[in-house]
Amino acid sequence: MQGGFDAVAFAGQKFEEGYNCAESVLMALDRAWGLGVDPSAGTGLGGGLGREGHACGALTGGVIALSLSARAADLSRREARRQTIARASALVRWFRERAGAAECREIVGCDLSSPQGMARFIREGLKLKVCKPLVQAVVERLLESEGGTAGPDG
Repeated sequence: MQGGFDAVAFAGQKFEEGYNCAESVLMALDRAWGLGVDPSAGTGLGGGLGREGHACGALTGGVIALSLSARAADLSRREARRQTIARASALVRWFRERAGAAECREIVGCDLSSPQGMARFIREGLKLKVCKPLVQAVVERLLESEGGTAGPDG
């Protein structure tokens, strides 16, 4: 935490307020890094891309933030692209190790696209038990690996 802003806690708070995993990560990193992103950029990513159980929204939100942070850096397009792909790859590897998978369906252990899977997700409190810690972990990891609240270049 720098300057009184705790991006990790902020991400958790937004998630509890009803924003999805990707939106919460984007909101926290936007506030920390000044990315200029509308959190609705992450709306369709929740639940593993439209609740289809694919790539975790916390992870994809983090990758979007990395991509936007490279845009702000004073780099050639080619160098920004190279760095973004390398940083995204490192984040995915870290996430898989941390969560045991990168796919939402595997992480939460149910199919959010089905009424039964969604009912289980709610009944077992998986949003707060499984997803919120991952949302916060992604924000924390990116802040640590990308230079804190000042962003990747500061």
